[in-house]
Amino acid sequence: MTSPQPQPPPANLSASAIFRYLQPGMWLRLEELPNPFAHYEALILSQVSDHEWLTWIPEHGEYLLVL
Repeated sequence: MTSPQPQPPPANLSASAIFRYLQPGMWLRLEELPNPFAHYEALILSQVSDHEWLTWIPEHGEYLLVL
């Protein structure tokens, strides 16, 4: 049996409101890439603080996402 996939937040939320919906295992589309070769999405690994999440970006590695 597979576990249910996290649901993305509603599209009409502000960036600060979206942080309340984030869960490890979710993929986020990035507005800015950390380098020109990085993938356009980041996988959420864990929450670091109220406004920081540790993510993994293909072709880049770990990245601290801060709002």
